This record gives sequence, C-alpha cells and structure tokens, in this order.
Amino acid sequence: AFWTSFPDGNSHFFPSVSFVQGDNITVSIAMTNATSSTAVITNESTDETSTVAIETGPICSQAEVGWLLQAVFDDSNDIIPYVDFGTVNITASAETSSGPVDISNATIVTTVQNGTTLASASVEGGIVTIAFV
Repeated sequence: AFWTSFPDGNSHFFPSVSFVQGDNITVSIAMTNATSSTAVITNESTDETSTVAIETGPICSQAEVGWLLQAVFDDSNDIIPYVDFGTVNITASAETSSGPVDISNATIVTTVQNGTTLASASVEGGIVTIAFV
C-alpha cells in the first residue's frame, strides 16, 4: 500500500504491512496541523499496522480525498496487467472541521486501457465499490 501527497505527487509506501486477498483493511488519516497529517493503515486480518507522518507543505485545503484501487505502471509507463481482484468494497468516510463530507456526489473514475474497461466503480450510501470487469 502507498500514499501520495500533493502538491508534490510523489508516492511513498507504508512500511511493515502486507496484504493478501480477503484481508480487511482500515485506513485513517488525521490532520495534525495545517501542513501535516498522520496516516495509519491496519491489516485487521493480521494485526499489522503502519503509521506515517505526512508533511504536505503549503496549507492543506481539505478540498479532496480519494479512495482508490490504482493501476501500477512499469518502467516503460505501461500498466502492469490487473489480476482478477473481484470486488473491493470500501466503507468510505471523510470529515473536516465543519463535519462529515457527503460522498454521494463523488467523481467516479473508470480504469480504461486501449478502449477496454479494466475496472469500474460506484458509490451507494457510504460504500465505494470497485469491481474488476
């Protein structure tokens, strides 16, 4: 698992946590001040936990949050083929200092390669569903 901070866009891996199909995962990200956050990822199935401090630089706008299952690219910038991951359900929630964020109008991004849909997503209630096609 990895996280990406903006505006730098660099990806960083969570150390000391691994996953296999069927694991239950919990992720929590909390702002500690205007320029930093703490992220915790826990594999509930194995009790492995990893915590990272994230320095965001300029003041965090709290304007965006994302839940995703992302394609991985090789050194030639080609998508590494997906394996059939079935369906992933993410119980998604986000909150600002003003209260909970409504995700019902979330922007859905579908993974397409060479005109073929690889994965699709939907939102119903507080659950984001990502499905291998």
